[in-house]
Parts: sequence; structure tokens; C-alpha cells
Amino acid sequence: MNIKRFKAAGLNCVEVSPLFERADMPIVVILHGWGEWGETYSLYTPLINSLEYRFVFPCAPFKVPGALFSWFNLKYDGFFLSNLATQVANARPYVNALLDELKVRYNLPANRIALGGFSVGAMAALDAGIRYPDKLAGLFSLSGFMVADTSFDSSNILNLDNYYANDRGTLGKDLRDFADSNTPTLIAHGIYDFMIPPQAGRAVYKQLKAAGIPTQLYEFIGSHQFTIDEFVTLNYFLKNAFNAALPQEIPVK
Repeated sequence: MNIKRFKAAGLNCVEVSPLFERADMPIVVILHGWGEWGETYSLYTPLINSLEYRFVFPCAPFKVPGALFSWFNLKYDGFFLSNLATQVANARPYVNALLDELKVRYNLPANRIALGGFSVGAMAALDAGIRYPDKLAGLFSLSGFMVADTSFDSSNILNLDNYYANDRGTLGKDLRDFADSNTPTLIAHGIYDFMIPPQAGRAVYKQLKAAGIPTQLYEFIGSHQFTIDEFVTLNYFLKNAFNAALPQEIPVK
């Protein structure tokens, strides 16, 4: 594998690509979780697909205890998380600028880029991805969920219908607009996840499907983690997403 390091949108990035890379290779951007960094995720590329994609792992801009990073700060209102939308929105300009710079750096359109993340990174990826102005090849959430503009203590983590119904922002409109792009979306979640319960992933899937977004829900036997079968599913999702984004040839009569 080729490993390169560069800065884009002010973020330290690690790029992993095949030894015999092509200039037009599709790009997979994965945002890491809370208290991690992009370097760690470079180890996962052989488990997903090390031959067909160029992976980019950016390091989040906000420091957390332990000298590592997060895409936004978690704030609490008593026992409950406060309004996450205002915090997750802080990551959106970084993600948007990163996607913009990658398009220029590799001279590729947005529909040759797939965006996703794990946990907090998945929250940032969903927030930015559904609002990004250009059509992406695909969007994926690994053990995360989609935030609404409302206080989190108005919801039950095991039943997020009220949480999304109480959104004070533009989430409903943003989802309908995103549906127009027909961007494939994957929600993957462990059924024993103790940090973000699987009910959260199911609620996100329900909201996306209701908006008309082509969405796949994949639940695996595991907790708040990566598994081999999850990576296999992600690889198939990416293959289908990138193939669907290619211009279709008109058959010769």
C-alpha cells in the first residue's frame, strides 16, 4: 500500500492507496470516533478493500483529553446530552471544506467520493453528508446516529421518534432535498452496542427511508466496534454505490 500524509481544510490527513494506484480511483473518506485519530484507521483498509479505493482518514480538529481528537465536543445538561445539533454543526465546515479540497486535489467529481464515519465521526458524516451541495457516491454510518435540533433529554434513546419529531431546525427539509440526489446510504450497527444502542440506528434508518432515501440497515453481532462482516458489507455497499454513480452506456441498437 502507498501511505501519504497531507493537510486539507486545515486537517491532518492520511491517504492509503494501492501500490498501482490510478488517478481516477474513487475516494472513501472515513471520520474517526471520539478520542481517536485518522492514523489508527489506516490499518483497516486491507479489511475493507485495499485494491479498488483511495482511502482518506482525516484527523478531527478539536482536542480531547488524552492528546487525541474529536469532531465536536460533547456537552451535558445534567445527566443528558444537551442539544447535539449545535455541536455537530461545528464539524460541518471542516467536512465540507475537506470534500471540496479532495475534489480539486484528485480532479474528481463528488460522485466519486463516499463519506462515512464511526460513532461521533458517523454523526458528523451524516450531518454534513445530507447537506453537502453536490451528490456524493454514497454515505455511511458505522455505529452512529443522526442528530436533530432539539435537546436530547426530550427523547428516549430506545425510541427516538419523538426526538426527530421535535426537531426545531430544517432536518425534515434537508432529508427531502437529500432524497432528490438518490444517494445510497448505509446504516451499520452492532446489536449489543452499549454506547449508542441499536435502536438509534434503526430510528435513523426509519427516518431516511420515510424521506425516500435509498437506505440499507445492516445489524451485526457485536458492540460499539468494527467487525469483519461489517467491513465486508461496507465493501459491497461501496462497490454498488460507485458503480451506480458511473455514467450508464446507451446500448447500441
